[in-house]
Amino acid sequence: MPLKQSIARTLPPSALLVARTVRWRLARARSEFLASIPSALDARLPERAPAFVVGAGRSGTTALGRALGCSPSLHYYFEPIDRWYAVNPATDYGGMFTASGQHCALSANDVDDAARVRFRRVFRSAFMGERQMLEKTPINAFRIPFLEALDPRARFVEIRRDGVDVVRSIIQISRKSDYQVAGRERANRWWGPRDCKWRSMMQDVRAVEIEPEYLVPEAEFATRAAIEWIASLKFVDRASERLGDRLLRIDYSDLVAHPAATLERIAAFLQVHSGSWIRQASSELEATRRRQLLPLVLPGPIARRLNTWNERLGFAGRAVEGAHLVGFTTECQTTSD
Repeated sequence: MPLKQSIARTLPPSALLVARTVRWRLARARSEFLASIPSALDARLPERAPAFVVGAGRSGTTALGRALGCSPSLHYYFEPIDRWYAVNPATDYGGMFTASGQHCALSANDVDDAARVRFRRVFRSAFMGERQMLEKTPINAFRIPFLEALDPRARFVEIRRDGVDVVRSIIQISRKSDYQVAGRERANRWWGPRDCKWRSMMQDVRAVEIEPEYLVPEAEFATRAAIEWIASLKFVDRASERLGDRLLRIDYSDLVAHPAATLERIAAFLQVHSGSWIRQASSELEATRRRQLLPLVLPGPIARRLNTWNERLGFAGRAVEGAHLVGFTTECQTTSD
């Protein structure tokens, strides 16, 4: 169990609330402070282009980012939402720093020269050093034009995973509505306070032609999760032709079954040295195991969309068409993620 989770489990609720509140307030203050300090990069691009790990949440982005973070050539940022907030407050889709969530999807229109300067300032520790910036935030799959506008040389590693496994994993997190920071109402672990992430996504994914009858506030967790997975793939697909050789796609199954070969491939793509860090990262990835799970039931049109994408990507999982079985999908299915 990660150290942060171990500490969180030992603290009483009141102490945990204080610790979380202090952590996020300090993080926001630090990032806003960095954004206000002039940098040598204010008027020019950094020497090395940034790289981003993208993909639907629960697709293996954390495992991949952690593995690549072992490289001494990469400066890895794990979901730095406070830094993104300092670049543009519209990035706060989960309502961590604003009264309500902003946007899941962002475009080049959300970037101006001031935002580019703030971007280089808040990530200056990577840009001014010897290493290359590597960042991982799953929602960035919806924001590739935004990231390109910040630096047109940006490179992207997309990790894709069987949609059935992704949906099951999101369902489990969606069952928890216990995340609280002082001054912010209790939040769902995946959908944020008052479903702000889902409310933003309902609007943003219309651009990629998801069945509108399921883009409604009352959509149950399995349907929401399937829509998020499908939309993430479609947003990256839309950008793929433009990105060309700046996009590398890998499968989660390859990452855990053949970690060394997969990491070597990514290292070559990012033009960073391989070495002992790959052996270290591979040993952790090889420990990943999968459990047998119950069938995933989704409304007919959403199930068919998910199954079509899974078939196209060569994944074995298939959803079962059925009614909105809220109790079944959110309470009975389990996952090891």
